[in-house]
Amino acid sequence: MPMIVSGLKVGATLSVIGAVVGEFVGADRGLGFLVKQGQGLYDTPLMFVAVLALVVIAMSLYGLVALIERYLLAWKHSG
Repeated sequence: MPMIVSGLKVGATLSVIGAVVGEFVGADRGLGFLVKQGQGLYDTPLMFVAVLALVVIAMSLYGLVALIERYLLAWKHSG
């Protein structure tokens, strides 16, 4: 079970990266599109806000999986 939860932690953060790359390639909306648009328009604040939002989403997903880990593996943390 610990290995499964570790894989979920990695997958939760990498899923955000995968979504952004997908939006770079062929989307007309989304945070990845905003980063790409901000880069093309030299709009640094837009890029920073989009990247910050992506960081918050990735950290939130990681935290959610960490909470699930604490619940499922309570026997491991009690020692």
